[in-house]
Amino acid sequence: TKLLPQLQEQVLTLKAQLEAAEERALDAARLSGILQAKEQQFNRLVHVEEELYNKELELAKVNQKSTEQMVKVERLHGQISALQQNDRKKAEEIQALTSQTARLQA
Repeated sequence: TKLLPQLQEQVLTLKAQLEAAEERALDAARLSGILQAKEQQFNRLVHVEEELYNKELELAKVNQKSTEQMVKVERLHGQISALQQNDRKKAEEIQALTSQTARLQA
């Protein structure tokens, strides 16, 4: 008869241990789910970071081309200014020759 209370106590102890183990298992499953979700988020972020890096490279190339185009435009502006100055000189020379021709004809 003394054995029965001991067995009952052991059963209660084992039941409590089982419930605690089940709770730890549920916690572990929840943590595992959270970890998987975080891993998926991280993988998406890595993918986004790679895309961002590629876009930055594309932007750098576009900026380089834009800079090269601006240099060409500035060079063309300089050439246009030189041509306009030459045109003014030619116009002045023509005007001077026209005036000289008119005086010689008079």
